[in-house]
Amino acid sequence: KQRRLDLFELINDLLPRYLVKFCGERQALMKIKDVLNFIPDECLQRDIGKLKRTTTTVKFMALLESKFLC
Repeated sequence: KQRRLDLFELINDLLPRYLVKFCGERQALMKIKDVLNFIPDECLQRDIGKLKRTTTTVKFMALLESKFLC
């Protein structure tokens, strides 16, 4: 449960910065998804896979909140 919260906080902090740094929502989302590749926790892989399949930041954040903000 703590790892889920830690991942939520990390992504929640990074995404706004990535939206400013990179050109557009799509590029920022792709960069965030790249970060997810480095999360080694086997217990989180199923939900991380679902996050990787999202197509917009709105859907990504909604899923992140529903799965990781406990």
